[in-house]
Amino acid sequence: MKRMIVSLCALMFLMSENLSAQTNNSTLSFPAKSPRFAVLAEGSFNAGDYPGRYGVGAAAKLMLRAQQNKDVYNEYVITLRASHSAPTNGGFFKGFDGGNYDNISSLILTGGYRFNFGVPRYMINGFTDEVGGWFIEVNAGAAYTHYDRTFAPAIAPSIGYAVARKIDVVGSFIGQWATHKSSSAKEGIQNTPVFKRDTNLFITSIGLQYNF
Repeated sequence: MKRMIVSLCALMFLMSENLSAQTNNSTLSFPAKSPRFAVLAEGSFNAGDYPGRYGVGAAAKLMLRAQQNKDVYNEYVITLRASHSAPTNGGFFKGFDGGNYDNISSLILTGGYRFNFGVPRYMINGFTDEVGGWFIEVNAGAAYTHYDRTFAPAIAPSIGYAVARKIDVVGSFIGQWATHKSSSAKEGIQNTPVFKRDTNLFITSIGLQYNF
């Protein structure tokens, strides 16, 4: 009887050690694959043009595994983002109109680095005091504003949290500094509105990111 109890205790100990090892090994697999692809949809507010404008945005991301950070891996990130700030003299989605409205629509291409802090909580069975699933992205690149046909340097840092296996909540800031002021008047056409601005972007946004 004693031998049976000892044997059972030893078996339970080995099983617990094995499960622990599997858990530790599984944490090293986040992100589970590389490369990863993700899409982001967001609502935004652009304070770069007083008194500010609401808008929408979307982005596509390519993420590649980088250096190991404790139980997870950081990632290199390439992001192509489209941003639309509503015009002050027309409907929210007035934009593809040959320049008759003063909407601010831009394409932003950035490269950056994503710092992952801990294994996301949804991957951990049971309660844990560890705060996992947070991440920060540091991104920089260039932006193109369609209406004024101008290019400018840009930054787009982000902070987010993995709330589910494929869903992240992401808050971002987009800053674009135009290299010169521009005018959009059309030569030879009467009654064409003239918009003079420096095309700076100071956009704060929040959205949902879906990871494939």
